[in-house]
Parts: sequence; structure tokens; C-alpha cells
Amino acid sequence: MKVDKWAGLIIFLAIVSVIGYLGSIATGISVDNWYAELKKPEWGPPEWVFGPVWTVLYIMIALSGWMVWLKVRGTEDHLPLIVYGIQLFFNALWPWLFFGMQNTVYGFIVIICLFFAILANMTVFWKYNPWASVLLFPYLIWVSFAMSINFVVTLYDLIGG
Repeated sequence: MKVDKWAGLIIFLAIVSVIGYLGSIATGISVDNWYAELKKPEWGPPEWVFGPVWTVLYIMIALSGWMVWLKVRGTEDHLPLIVYGIQLFFNALWPWLFFGMQNTVYGFIVIICLFFAILANMTVFWKYNPWASVLLFPYLIWVSFAMSINFVVTLYDLIGG
């Protein structure tokens, strides 16, 4: 089945939107109670920032995947989309562990995996479309920032601070 390039874009936007939506469900479970009461670093952003930032990032993630899909569709080269799928898996898993299960340690382990999955994704995508790789850079930066917050929250959680 040959998918039109614009239908492909819609599919990528839909997949990434579903992942974002599922993450928002997990986040909604405890962001107003459990997370609000956690000790967090003072340099963390206000809560209202997360929604707009993730919206823009998810659009960029979808565009990036679509741009590489345009290069590999119809070929036997599945590696870039497998790596893309792995980073999306860790992206979807993190909010369920951190917010849904309220487990800062598991969340931290998974966000480290997500960080390295994004790096791998950027590296693989560079070969196919450097702009697709560059589109993932703000995502990597934001996840690095989130990872640092997760780390501090985990330390506070473990030492009872």
C-alpha cells in the first residue's frame, strides 16, 4: 500500500499526538497532588510552561519522523524508523512511571534511556535528512532539562528532603 506523502504527515502527527495525549493522562493522575507536593528545584519552570513546550516539541518530533520516512518509504531500510519508535516508546513510558506510578527512580532510569534514544535517533536521522536530526535537538535539550529536574526530585525523594 502506497501512502501519499501528506497522508504520511497526518499519520505521524496522529501517532505523536496519541503519545502526547496518553502522557497527559498519566501526568494528570498526580500533577496537582503528588507532584505539587514534591520538593523540586527552585530553577524548575512554572507548571504552565510544560503544555505549550511539549506541543511544539511533539510537532517537531512528528515532522522529523515524517521527513525521514519520505526518504526510506518503499525501501527495505527500516533502521531509522525503528530507532524513532524506540525513542517514542521511552517518551510514552516516562510519564506513566514518574507521574502514573509516582516512582521517581523508575522515571529517572527511563528518562536516561529516553535521552540516549533521542541521541541515537538524531545520529541515525542525520544520514537521511540532517534537518530531521536538527528538529530533534530542542527535544534533546528539553529532555536534558527534565532529566535534571527528575534527578533532583529523585534525590529529595530518596533522602526525604
